Amino acid sequence: MALIATCIALALSLAVIRPLPLSWRGRLPLHLLAWTIAFKFQVVRWLGGPIPFAPRLPAWIVLPAGWLFAIALFLALAAIALLPLRLVLFHARPGLLPPRRLHQLHLAALCLAIFAASLGLFLGRRPPRIHRLELAFPNLPQEAEGMTIALLTDLHADGITGPREIGRMVRLANALQPDLILLGGDLVDGTVEMRMGDMAPLKELSAPLGVWAVPGNHEYYSGFPQWRNAFPQLGIRLLVNEHTTLPQGIVLAGLSEKVARKYGEEPPRFEKALAGVPEDAFVVMAAHNPNLAPLAAQHKIPLLLCGHTHGGMVWGLDLLVRKMNKGFLTGLYVAPPETQVVVSNGAGIWNGFPLRIGHPSEIPLITLKRKER
Repeated sequence: MALIATCIALALSLAVIRPLPLSWRGRLPLHLLAWTIAFKFQVVRWLGGPIPFAPRLPAWIVLPAGWLFAIALFLALAAIALLPLRLVLFHARPGLLPPRRLHQLHLAALCLAIFAASLGLFLGRRPPRIHRLELAFPNLPQEAEGMTIALLTDLHADGITGPREIGRMVRLANALQPDLILLGGDLVDGTVEMRMGDMAPLKELSAPLGVWAVPGNHEYYSGFPQWRNAFPQLGIRLLVNEHTTLPQGIVLAGLSEKVARKYGEEPPRFEKALAGVPEDAFVVMAAHNPNLAPLAAQHKIPLLLCGHTHGGMVWGLDLLVRKMNKGFLTGLYVAPPETQVVVSNGAGIWNGFPLRIGHPSEIPLITLKRKER
């Protein structure tokens, strides 16, 4: 994060602020402001406590901080995009881009950055959509024909997403009347002491086959040993490198998260999660991180359900998110030879970058069907 912050700050200082027709005293406050906003994550953590991405700060500070950071990011990207044009015009036709015109371009970029950040913040706070998927499998048990799974991931209960927002997600999921509800990790940012009240509406989740969950990386940041004990109080049954067999003959398995090892916890272990499962069993596996999809394919898992990516959050930035997640971003994929992978955009937003443009929050409802061989 420090490297990204430095790049943003340098782009703003060198490409946007330095050319302004101001004395160095006039530019100095702008430089300080740009660097402060660019290092938002470090400043918020310094003010809000030691837990990454879980600041002990009110929403009226955290949300504007995220908005300002988004403006700085968009403006820095625009300044970098304009750099080749400036260089070409400077060498080819020096008089074609006078300083006044350059300042107008930067002002237009600033206006666009403010508009994009404001739009993204508005869209990020909207209720999740329902994304219906019908998936067919040749080896699905007859008893599981038509079974439905509601996938709730990346709720990020963190102060800006509180009981009202979590309650809205719960009502949307229950209204689907799924056979099973699966919570795909990154449910919370903060300790049990901080966030148990925000999570309380999850007690109202209801499905005939139960409410199950796997941890995400943010559960480990937030003190997973304590949350592991707290989730049962919310009616949530965790699957951490383990499985259960449902009445329909389906094996539901869940993995831990890749960062678990850093916190003294067990990393994802397919062999342990599938210990004792017959080779011909139909397995639905939950793993927060879609990076595990190639391993799931090696273990011949028919269906893998994931979150983590937020769909890339914003057009343009999604290219980087896709690259970081081995090509997985949002929607349905097939990991060769035949593992179907569902990657949800998530039902909430992350306080560090609380924007969505082009990748709305969602609750996938997955219907399982038999496919004739």
